[in-house]
Amino acid sequence: MVCASGYLALDCHDTACCPPGGRPLRDLEGTAVSAHMVLAGALVEDSRENLVRIPPAGAVARRNTARVADRWRLRRALAEAAGGERLHAWRADGLAAWRAAMDRSLTGAGAGRPPLLGRIEASLADVRVRDAVLLTLVPGTGDLAERSLSGCGGGADGADGPNGADGQTVRRTAEALGRIWDSNRGSPPDHALATAGADVLEQVVAHARGGPQAPALTLLALLAWWQGDGARAGVLIDRALHRDPGHRLALLLRHALAGALSPGWLRRRG
Repeated sequence: MVCASGYLALDCHDTACCPPGGRPLRDLEGTAVSAHMVLAGALVEDSRENLVRIPPAGAVARRNTARVADRWRLRRALAEAAGGERLHAWRADGLAAWRAAMDRSLTGAGAGRPPLLGRIEASLADVRVRDAVLLTLVPGTGDLAERSLSGCGGGADGADGPNGADGQTVRRTAEALGRIWDSNRGSPPDHALATAGADVLEQVVAHARGGPQAPALTLLALLAWWQGDGARAGVLIDRALHRDPGHRLALLLRHALAGALSPGWLRRRG
């Protein structure tokens, strides 16, 4: 195990081998272990927090993003009061903003500017949009994300939603989520989609204020967990719950990490 003060084996009780606090991390710099790590493209971080570096955007960019996000949240409140088609249209617009940012990232153009990131930030607070965004990260789902906005029996965090979706959409949504969670059907994430998704979500976090970062941080954690990087996922979950202690999907992921539960594809291989 690597900790802040050094590295050690948890089951070693020989203080000559593993002294209290572990051996200094600098010992790894000139060893065969270090050479293998270099070849593998791996490195040892000085602290757990260094596993996740998302530098904040400039003050002007964050301020502009916040203004767009506030306007987008106000539009949601008005749409919710009107109900029906207006709320569905707001959600569809939020998902469209996410799709646009993903397209930009996939083509190397960058995740987008504050107007786009502000819409995404506000939209991710809506559970229906957040789950639709998650579906876009599962390869081969086509327009399932758009279809799922009508509602289905349950979301990624187990929250119930109105049964407005048709039976085929409900079944396809369950199958898509099963590719993340289920040990029988689980598959590893698509590298290009995961990389683009993480890029957009990191830009949302970099441009957002404290509290609204929780949904994006949680999706970043889920992506890291799905890729088998539990250490990174744990740091992201801690940050998400620090900003929103009641975030249901973050709590679900924390329980999965605490129980050493791997994503479905890794459990199947095991």
